[in-house]
Amino acid sequence: MIGRAIGVALTGLAGLAIGTGPGQAGPRGYDVDIFLAGTPRTHLERSAEPVQAAPPPVSGAAHARPESGAHRPEDVPAPAYGVANPPQRPATEPVVYNPDYLLNYPLNLLRIAVRPFSLDPDQALANGLVALGTLALIFADRPVRDFVQQSLRGGFTDFLSDVASPMGDNKVGFGGLFGAYLAGEVASDRRLKEVGLLGVQAVAISQLAVGGLKSATGRLRPNATDNVDDFGGPGTRDGNSFPSGHATNAFAIATIIDGVYDDWRLSSIAYGFAGLTAFARVNDNKHWLSDVFFASALGYAVGRIVVVTSPFRADTLVAVVPAIGEDGAGARLLMRF
Repeated sequence: MIGRAIGVALTGLAGLAIGTGPGQAGPRGYDVDIFLAGTPRTHLERSAEPVQAAPPPVSGAAHARPESGAHRPEDVPAPAYGVANPPQRPATEPVVYNPDYLLNYPLNLLRIAVRPFSLDPDQALANGLVALGTLALIFADRPVRDFVQQSLRGGFTDFLSDVASPMGDNKVGFGGLFGAYLAGEVASDRRLKEVGLLGVQAVAISQLAVGGLKSATGRLRPNATDNVDDFGGPGTRDGNSFPSGHATNAFAIATIIDGVYDDWRLSSIAYGFAGLTAFARVNDNKHWLSDVFFASALGYAVGRIVVVTSPFRADTLVAVVPAIGEDGAGARLLMRF
């Protein structure tokens, strides 16, 4: 378990825990192969003399430069890992007392905390798009609020809000997810149990993240002010608008359902309800549009991280392996998700 903790911590700090990054498509995601340490092939001096029958002894992650007549790395077959034959551990039964599952509560919260500082190009791009989108929508918040409240809101939109809002409520969310786990136990439905356990973890982490952001930003709700830039900071009375907890929960749960079942029909229903939940918060004048936009992205990120790091998936893997091949000699971080 300690080895896995170190591996997943490295994954989170590298900004790759969300499930994007360089690699090849695997059965349920990607196989990421990162050169950690060693001597790249371009820095290895090739020898024109005949290759000896046996390679010299190796110590440490980085190999010394070959001497004349020594075994050359390019003459050694590449290690047998990758999409065709990756190291893999068996799936474990979804149970509450799984040590890796419990350990992922603080680890996944850490991954969310370091996510904005990721140096991974794909992740940095996603972070930048969310930040720019949120900033742009802040300037549109007031006209959108006025349009929804004065022209769009009516009996039908209120009905949709009443139907969708419970999906984002903490009590309903936790209760429904615990119920899903118990129903899975009774029916021996592995995926239903997994949705319940991972959903509880995602909602718990979401609310910790949302609570911290609400306290830090202190933004007033649209039913309390006309100023879209009313971010009072810590200690602001009633400053709990940014981001929306309901929208975060809804998209976190939808992402869990999508990741576990991998069925476009269920995914469409789950994300549809999540979208309605986000709309309901604007319709009910409880949140600005930028609040629910950022919350939706946050909920998706939390749900995706929880699914990717789930110990209940057979193809979840984080491992450091030795590497000797055409691209050099050293060590690699191999992740499958």
